[in-house]
Amino acid sequence: HGRKAVLDALVATQHQLVFLGDFLDAYEKSATRAAQIECIDIVRDLHSQGRARFVRGNHDWSYDSRCQGWASGYAKGTWDDLGPSRRLWLRENDEHVITLEPDIVISHAGITAPIWDGLGLTHETVVEEAHAAVAPGTQATWFFAIGRARRGMQRVGGPLWCDWDNEFEPVQGIRQVTGHTRLYFEEPMATKFKDFFVGDVLRCSPNGDWNIDCLGVKPVVLEYDNGELRPYHLTVS
Repeated sequence: HGRKAVLDALVATQHQLVFLGDFLDAYEKSATRAAQIECIDIVRDLHSQGRARFVRGNHDWSYDSRCQGWASGYAKGTWDDLGPSRRLWLRENDEHVITLEPDIVISHAGITAPIWDGLGLTHETVVEEAHAAVAPGTQATWFFAIGRARRGMQRVGGPLWCDWDNEFEPVQGIRQVTGHTRLYFEEPMATKFKDFFVGDVLRCSPNGDWNIDCLGVKPVVLEYDNGELRPYHLTVS
């Protein structure tokens, strides 16, 4: 969401990076439209260098005509400033779900158990199934589903819209890393996983799933090493 200082701090770690999307649309005054575009350009350079992988979030998909609907914050000015080359680069990224061995599945919002089990997804098939779901002419699919928690028509949302607090249900044998659902400390927590906070910021389910969308709180990331996920506390200047 245009938080360039956070991105700069990530780049400085020299780690291989995996981004959960939502580069666009800002909710903080410092995250100007220019900052959002600059973040896109930085990630594009990292991607071309082989230093970063990413999935698109629902806010990024809003600037693609195949998406079901616009996310809040969509702006025609952002579309114009992106320009054809950035829009094409975002659109041509074919990693809609990322898997890591032995059992990690990374998506923007998570794949809740009713969808996962209903489609018979596995760690080995989920990447290809997601790729097929975004092919031209298939936009009315589980991938783009918007659940009632996000004012959609479906019972639960797909990996662009699944609400961690109200829709996400863990999948047995799979650990997921998600973003999308903002963490609000100023309001009573509705999440079913409220007893599984780590350091008062990161949220983890009893199954080992992580939600790391902490927009408006403080930057946190996960470090992945030898099959394990651990909080990595980022220092932002």
